Amino acid sequence: MLSVKQGANMTPRRINSPHAKNISGSFEIDKDDNLVRVLTVETDLRLDVLDPAHDKEEVNKLLAALRAGLGDLYDRADLKQTRGNA
Repeated sequence: MLSVKQGANMTPRRINSPHAKNISGSFEIDKDDNLVRVLTVETDLRLDVLDPAHDKEEVNKLLAALRAGLGDLYDRADLKQTRGNA
């Protein structure tokens, strides 16, 4: 389980998955000039459904853990495959 803490008023986010290898928080500005809080999670899972090593069940478990860990501190999440596993 990994956690991230951003800023004094933000509590740690936990993603309960052995496939969450790195998590970080960031801020982006959307097209309407609104601040968007983004949680990025890197995984060792293959995310491309056409990849023979793609494990749909494990990806779905990770997505469920990500949804549960988002809380109200983040507006959206990005799930990325780790670079060494791309």
